[in-house]
Amino acid sequence: MSVTRCGARRATRPVWSVPCCFTWRAVGFDGAPRYLGVDGRGRDVLSYVPGEAAPEFIGHFDITTENVVFRDTMACALIDFDLAKPATRVDEVFNALRHWGQIADPVDVDVLMRGVDVPRRCRIFADAYGLSAVESANLVEVGRVRLARGWHFMKGRADVEGGGWMRMWNEGGLDADVERGCR
Repeated sequence: MSVTRCGARRATRPVWSVPCCFTWRAVGFDGAPRYLGVDGRGRDVLSYVPGEAAPEFIGHFDITTENVVFRDTMACALIDFDLAKPATRVDEVFNALRHWGQIADPVDVDVLMRGVDVPRRCRIFADAYGLSAVESANLVEVGRVRLARGWHFMKGRADVEGGGWMRMWNEGGLDADVERGCR
């Protein structure tokens, strides 16, 4: 078995990947990844750029109960990385709390979780994750921004890709849930 390191593989975006890579490299900036073409799944492939990145990491952005694998009642793995992208610690904590901490309009809270002390649950989670006081204070605003962006992202996916995104949108789950969460 061999492993190949590549910079990025992502859905082809003709107006972004190729022009940006060529433009930066054309003006002499060799820190931009090289465009390597399209892989067998139709994704743009960009070269790996060695070095150290800013102190951000790649967040999962979809830590739902459906995307966590359990063994003997313990979470042991994440699956479904199609929404993964650069994130901050607060982004990822908000995402986890959105699905596991019941941060939602009361209408959208799971019946079994109604009555749970949500602020206490969020504090325990943020403390266990090691968020600083500043990061914890930013959690609500980051959440509002993420929900608003998420609404537009999901609407775009439903309009362009259809499939499961369109089905969820048409059933009202994505639209209403995210819209209520932005309030």
